[in-house]
Amino acid sequence: MILEGLVAAALSLALLWCLHRLWRTPRDRALWMVSACLAFMALNYPLGWLANAAAADSVVQHGVPKLLQNAVIMFGYFFLMLFFLFSAAPADKNVGRRAWREVVPLAVVVIAQIVSMAATPEQLRDHRFSSSSTDLQIPGIAGFYFVGAAYLVYALVQAARFALRYAAESGRRVRVGLRIAAAGLGIRAVSGSLRVLLIVVSWSGGGLPDALRDATGKLAAVGGGVFVLGVLCPAVLLRLATVRVWWRHRRAYRQLRPLWEALNAVYPKDALDRRPRSLWRERVSPRRVRRHYWRRVIEIRDGLVQLSPHLADFGYDSSRPTDQQVTAIRHALRHRHDGLPATTTSAVLVAAPAHVDNVETDVVELLALNQHFVPDGSAAARGPDLGLRQRNALMISKIRAQKPAAYVERRYALRVLAVRGRNTGEIRTVPIAVTQLDGRRYVCSPHRRRDWVRNLLAAGQVAIERDEHPVYRAVLVEGHEAARVIHTYLNALGTSSMAWPFTPGAAVSEIRAHTSTTAVFRLESHQG
Repeated sequence: MILEGLVAAALSLALLWCLHRLWRTPRDRALWMVSACLAFMALNYPLGWLANAAAADSVVQHGVPKLLQNAVIMFGYFFLMLFFLFSAAPADKNVGRRAWREVVPLAVVVIAQIVSMAATPEQLRDHRFSSSSTDLQIPGIAGFYFVGAAYLVYALVQAARFALRYAAESGRRVRVGLRIAAAGLGIRAVSGSLRVLLIVVSWSGGGLPDALRDATGKLAAVGGGVFVLGVLCPAVLLRLATVRVWWRHRRAYRQLRPLWEALNAVYPKDALDRRPRSLWRERVSPRRVRRHYWRRVIEIRDGLVQLSPHLADFGYDSSRPTDQQVTAIRHALRHRHDGLPATTTSAVLVAAPAHVDNVETDVVELLALNQHFVPDGSAAARGPDLGLRQRNALMISKIRAQKPAAYVERRYALRVLAVRGRNTGEIRTVPIAVTQLDGRRYVCSPHRRRDWVRNLLAAGQVAIERDEHPVYRAVLVEGHEAARVIHTYLNALGTSSMAWPFTPGAAVSEIRAHTSTTAVFRLESHQG
């Protein structure tokens, strides 16, 4: 009784789920059929309890609950057959006619059972097939069970045939499940065929061992179990595949951390919103790993797109192997971290797959890049940058090779700055961005510890190659004027970097508080 109640509850929950899906897709005929099948299968249990209740005799005519229960069972198998029929041929115009033709044998069987029950003496209408006291030589009882068992065999065979046809057109996971389900339906059909044989032999006066009667029930139970296994098989296989994908995403998420941290350090504004709607739900959600994984992949790709102009400056060649490009990536990251602009706006293709089969192939290339990438975070890297002169030399060569960009209000133009060294007296050249604001020109730096800034503070004047007035007097400015220059330069640059002592996207009022440590020089025309 408890097991039957649990099964009825499970069927009811499955029915509610199907009804929810029907509300979203009301034109799905196969879903309508499976919902009707679940409804009749769930209704079978309360009708069975009513048929077994002695109190039912005083409410309805004797045998009516049993008739209703058998009709409900046959309707359940009828809609199960139609579910596989509509699934196997959803676009077939004749499938509707075929479904209506299946109503005829169902109606014939229901009417035959009603006639058989009416022909049975009233005191014998509470018979059970599993009971040894049931006399199958009585025409009404034998006819009742014969037509019912024969129709169930027919419905099961048809459902198995449609399921196999549906399996041939399905994917691997669904195909395996449908074949197992069809096998379960076949086992139940064999059980029904044995029941038909038992009824015929008993009605004709012959005798069969009780073990055969027990075997029909056991085969039906086995067939039902195999059918349920087949129905659950696609979901189980999908869950196993999901677990494998989850584990792969979790591993890749951790492996991509060095590359992500390096890009996030220079492009912090690219970080996507990480505030979950509910903290506790975020911690227990199985989808958390997937969300974090794709967020990291997207942020890395965004960072590489923005870094690509700097990569072009340092000779990144997408046709060369990834492991030969790491040096260019490190130089571009350090150059961008220092807040210096690129000489061009053209982009290069970074870690692109040769053949894009799916999104995962793109991630494979990122993992290969990350494998050869060494983050610039060692003790030596945090000290003097031994590659700075190389990077500056490359940038100077790129600037000199291009036509000088015109000065535009609230924009910057790349130039080569020449200033005398404070200790050696030799001329030092540096690639620099000259920003124009209110008709004046400025150069700026996140701090005053850089060599070119200290040289400029000592020299007081600077030469800008290929300018109409190449020599300028450099005037250090602070306060509101300096804050406006920094704000204009960073807006023209498109993003900030961690080298600046304020948060990315800071307003002029916030920047002003740091102008005593930053370096902003106003360039005034000076001959000398």
